[in-house]
Amino acid sequence: MNTRWRQFKKLVPAEDFYECYYENKPQLCPVCRGKLEESSYYEEYHGCVEENRHCKGCGYARYWSYGSTLLEVGSLSISYSYSTPDKEVSLIEDTFAREIVKERNRRKMEIRKYYRKRG
Repeated sequence: MNTRWRQFKKLVPAEDFYECYYENKPQLCPVCRGKLEESSYYEEYHGCVEENRHCKGCGYARYWSYGSTLLEVGSLSISYSYSTPDKEVSLIEDTFAREIVKERNRRKMEIRKYYRKRG
């Protein structure tokens, strides 16, 4: 927590401070820990109808639009809709989480190989 947030904490009650701090904190990419680019679209009566999160550094993406979801990481691309059964959605999410870990480890090994050859 930097100095700005410490000064802000003194001025604002504790409950409001933690809401502000966690709302304004940028989301990090689960693969490369870079900053995720986020965008969303709201309609007047329906609320949030589209939400996009993607990382330019590693290719991680999570798109949600009108009930259908597209998940991308590395070479894996999976999509499902709101009518997909819950068991299948949990399997898809588990597969996606495992693929994130594989991609993170693959990137880590690439970085190690690069520095091993150079150093």
